[in-house]
Amino acid sequence: MLAYDSLNRVVVAIIKITTGQEENARHRLETWTYDAGKNTWTKMNPPQEPDASGNRSRVLAFAPEIGLTILENRTRPGPGPEEQQIWTYRFDNVTQPTFIPPPSDLQVQTTSEGAILTWKPGPYSHAGGLGYVVYRGTGQLPWAMDYQKIASVNRETTEYHDSALQRETVYYYAVRAVVGIHLSELSTKVRTQPPIVEDAVVSVLSQSRVQLSWTPPTAGDIAGYYVERADVEVWTEDQLRRLKSRIEPLAEPAVGAIRRIGPFERVSTDLLKGTSFDDKVDLAKLRPVRGSALLERDLSDEDVDRGGKPYRFAVVAYRIRAVNALGVESGPSPYFLTIPSAPRWVFAQEDGTTCRLKWTANPEKNLRGYHIYRLDWRWDKDPISRLTEEPIDELTFSDPTAGADSRRYHVVAVDALGQEGLPSAPVWYDREWKKFYEPFTGQWHQ
Repeated sequence: MLAYDSLNRVVVAIIKITTGQEENARHRLETWTYDAGKNTWTKMNPPQEPDASGNRSRVLAFAPEIGLTILENRTRPGPGPEEQQIWTYRFDNVTQPTFIPPPSDLQVQTTSEGAILTWKPGPYSHAGGLGYVVYRGTGQLPWAMDYQKIASVNRETTEYHDSALQRETVYYYAVRAVVGIHLSELSTKVRTQPPIVEDAVVSVLSQSRVQLSWTPPTAGDIAGYYVERADVEVWTEDQLRRLKSRIEPLAEPAVGAIRRIGPFERVSTDLLKGTSFDDKVDLAKLRPVRGSALLERDLSDEDVDRGGKPYRFAVVAYRIRAVNALGVESGPSPYFLTIPSAPRWVFAQEDGTTCRLKWTANPEKNLRGYHIYRLDWRWDKDPISRLTEEPIDELTFSDPTAGADSRRYHVVAVDALGQEGLPSAPVWYDREWKKFYEPFTGQWHQ
């Protein structure tokens, strides 16, 4: 077990040593420290080592406020009784902790020409705190940043304005507290780059119209967005031998796997002020990937039936980039496809030999409904049953044929074109070892 002593800048290690085997095995614990700067291990030889304990029977943590390393130790059966023990360690040369917490909750908000830093003071603000030092760095690699002092701020101020910055440039900031003659550690680091867009919805309204909408990042300085698009090639369920060996493909087979994603190109020429975008793209015309693929997954003839029916629509992927007031672009969002997303919050309930399912509605517009799939056992060679011939528009489903065996269910959304989307996370019906899970689940469970 390891814990970092930030006052003495060493790693404290409680090491279990075992000699002998099986019933003749003997265990003991030893206390060591590791100095990364010197790359040296030192055996500490405390007056008494902790009593022997088994694997996963120890928790070690360091409390800088009191300068103690604390071990919680559950002893093994042995000559004495089992005990839940607490051991504490402190270096002799530390009589009073000198740890100075850095300022917390450092935030940066950009303007058209600069950045505004704000932070919260630590508990030292009324106990000898003299002020703060602000540091800034620029470069391509955040972890290799060379931070330079750019300002000192008195302790009554927890804000700093950095002006005359270069637009479209990423700047990195950190702050230290000054207490007496001591400096705190660097605060959490921030940068003049907006957070990424994390959640978006792609609604296929027709074969020639796609609507994209997204949730804005929490940053308050977003000036707009750009949308990017890439062509995607897919394998269908009729081309993947493993899938069609378990279930009869649809007459118009669904997407079974991503084969290739091409380069992303910007499709919104102007900076978008809102959080939606309508794209006119012909999904009836297949769009093979051109140029270097960003993702490529080729499969062997053992996995792919080259004579299987290909996908009937073009598939494209979208990404969004946020832009802040300083003109800095965020990193790309995750990609979002022109097939429906996976249904969420799917739950199952056992009712005799019937399985009841419920889930929340997908966010895409113009959905036809949902298909329900059942894995008839838990192995990857067992058959899969499609329980709905046509998409259902309800958000509940009952399977009276579940029986007495363990099952797993998936819900799949179907869009206006009849495209099946990504499967939901599975939910269990009468799962194996069910009694072990009962204390942690209700009647409705996953």
